Amino acid sequence: MGFASGKSVPQIKEDLKRDFVPALILEGGIWPIVQVANFRFIPVRYQLLYVNFFCLLDSCFLSWLEQQEDAPLEAMVSISSVWQGEASIIIVHTQVREHG
Repeated sequence: MGFASGKSVPQIKEDLKRDFVPALILEGGIWPIVQVANFRFIPVRYQLLYVNFFCLLDSCFLSWLEQQEDAPLEAMVSISSVWQGEASIIIVHTQVREHG
C-alpha cells in the first residue's frame, strides 16, 4: 500500500518497522485459534461462513491499523494474560486516541 498511496521508500520502511511485526504476531496468535475452533466445533456446512466472518474482522483490523499514522500497535493494544485456576484468560486493552 505504500507506493500506491504515494509514500517514499523511507516512509514505507518506517511503516513496516512500526506495524508489520506487531500485526504479524497478533495475527499469528488469532488465526490458529480461529481455525482450531472452526474444525473442532463448527459444522462443515457453516465453516466457510465462519472463516469469512473472521476474514472480514481481520480486514477491518488491518485497515484500522493502516490508518493509525503515528501510533505503533503496542501503544494502542496491550495484551495481558491472567491466570485463573485452570484457565488462562487473555485480556485486550485498547486506547482511543483523540484527533485534535
